Amino acid sequence: MNTTFAPFTPAYIDDAARLLADAYAAERRASPSLPAMERLGGGRGRRLFEDELGKIAGNAGVAAFENSRLCGFMIESMRFTWKGQQVAGCEELAHAARGANRARLYGLLYQEIAARWVEEGRHLHIVRHLAHDAVLKECLYRLGFGAILAEEVRNLAAIAAPAEVAIVEDPAPAALVELQREHGRYYPMSPIFLRRDDNDADILAELQAHAAAGDKLLACPDGDGFGALFIVGASKLDGEGFLLRHTNSAQLKSAYVRPGGREQGTGTALLARAITWAKAQGFDRLFVEHETANIAGSAFWGKYFEPFVLVSMRYVDNTLPS
Repeated sequence: MNTTFAPFTPAYIDDAARLLADAYAAERRASPSLPAMERLGGGRGRRLFEDELGKIAGNAGVAAFENSRLCGFMIESMRFTWKGQQVAGCEELAHAARGANRARLYGLLYQEIAARWVEEGRHLHIVRHLAHDAVLKECLYRLGFGAILAEEVRNLAAIAAPAEVAIVEDPAPAALVELQREHGRYYPMSPIFLRRDDNDADILAELQAHAAAGDKLLACPDGDGFGALFIVGASKLDGEGFLLRHTNSAQLKSAYVRPGGREQGTGTALLARAITWAKAQGFDRLFVEHETANIAGSAFWGKYFEPFVLVSMRYVDNTLPS
């Protein structure tokens, strides 16, 4: 079947939103803890897709057609500087494709938009995508992408946890600074290699902000201080978990257990308490974002959560001529 390509324009928004709706419906079948379509965006439903497409329709983007019918699209929805590199990418509502040849179609869409990115000197490419789209995951892998982040969701059914783990609710933020400092030093280590430069004043300010916002701080004592901390609260409206904004979702915003306390039920006990709190507050679900290279964290979250969005990244040789 002949496939043709054209720059994406606002005229294609309605058809593109239908493709996104189909993709979200498929993801929700695999991750039933996600909100129903009509609950997205605080009740906007499919209109959320149309609104988001309207915001980016003027960006660099490409649309694909078969027999004059839109069958796929990819639009740049983000660009920024990260780790000294110029980044360009597509978020989860900035691309979709249908049909038996979706893998090839996605490859061709990326080929079109990536050429422009490299011409502009943007060599770090990021794609946020629905986690259970196996065709797209395989396509991205073959194109040279690798996972960096995962967003995972679960219902609020209680989980079994050891009762003997002591948990202190809402300790003074100042008492948690040492633990969070250690938490920050964990990320630059292999194999995560994520730089964190927070000083004690920044750490304390962040903890105080969580407390002021009504987030729940759950900590496990360790000697004279604390050895584990989970922070849970209403999901952010300007950060992680875009699909869950305005959907009455709770978020685990920070989680750290010292190495000596891992695989002893500490994390499970804290998660169980976080779930209990979220349910008591009337939330509908709980989600977490984590680095996929965090071996201990990924293994733990994978026991209790279901991924719904993955973030994949590709580095293109920056010595290529623009």
